Amino acid sequence: MLDAVRMLPSFDPDPQRADIIFCDFETGFESWWPGTNDADKGRISRQELTNAIANAPAAVAEVSNRFKNQQVVVLEAAPVCNFSRLRTEMGLFNVRVVSAASHAHTFQQDWDVSIPMFGLPHQRCEPLVRDIEWSFMGSISHPIREVITELQGGHVESIESFSELHLADVPSVMQRRYVHLLSRSWFTVCPRGDELYSFRFAEALNFGSIPVVIADGWEPPFRRTFPPDEYMIRVPEADVVLIPQIVASLPMGVRKRMQEKGQSNFHIGMESPLAILTSIVAELTSSAKRAAVSRRTISDWRCSCNSSWSNDCQ
Repeated sequence: MLDAVRMLPSFDPDPQRADIIFCDFETGFESWWPGTNDADKGRISRQELTNAIANAPAAVAEVSNRFKNQQVVVLEAAPVCNFSRLRTEMGLFNVRVVSAASHAHTFQQDWDVSIPMFGLPHQRCEPLVRDIEWSFMGSISHPIREVITELQGGHVESIESFSELHLADVPSVMQRRYVHLLSRSWFTVCPRGDELYSFRFAEALNFGSIPVVIADGWEPPFRRTFPPDEYMIRVPEADVVLIPQIVASLPMGVRKRMQEKGQSNFHIGMESPLAILTSIVAELTSSAKRAAVSRRTISDWRCSCNSSWSNDCQ
């Protein structure tokens, strides 16, 4: 993500001149993320990872104290450190968090930013006939998903591991079947698993399927830029059995509007690290808590980065 920061037109290598300083203390942590190839895991040792997690909050606090006149923003792409919780414990309330695992309990409205998480590389697919009402293909990693497998009227496939779909370096037969399924489905059910977020949320948008999110407390990405009610459906976990009736009640005109809006949102603000980062800056600059400066346009904001994993940006 720091590479994307450097690609911003407003990037400034001198953090003293920047309005926003991005801190990414998870650089390298994805080496140990489930599904990562063994060869990649050799980039850092388990002890180095443990030390980085232990030292990261203090490093962010140091940056925050050093640059008191700038916005300090922590990029938490994967919920390894759960900085939102650590921020509260350390009293770093001036630090903003950008996370793919934002939870209502620790998410500060009009201050933090929720972003999408997806594993499939951005790819196009020839438009297919939407002949499947709703679908879910994934591992059974939460009781909610077990309930979904028993619902009628959709297409459900269970697999052993989520990495088979989302993190394969080379497209597999199963991954191609998954893409084909997304492209044929009007709705893609995106239930919580081990974490609140779901990879298939952004993947569904990419292939023109409307996400049906079942994850109580999860914060939709970029809600100020892309109002969630315009392109997604949220179903409380207690009402998961009602999914067939809920999607069946939506007229074709509403479906098409939501589908087009979702695909447009994805291509504008979610399809690449640079697009995601541009959306992040848009959310940060529109924050009500920064009203005194948020009247400026995005291009006026100067961004820099500071990594407590490496010295590349210092």
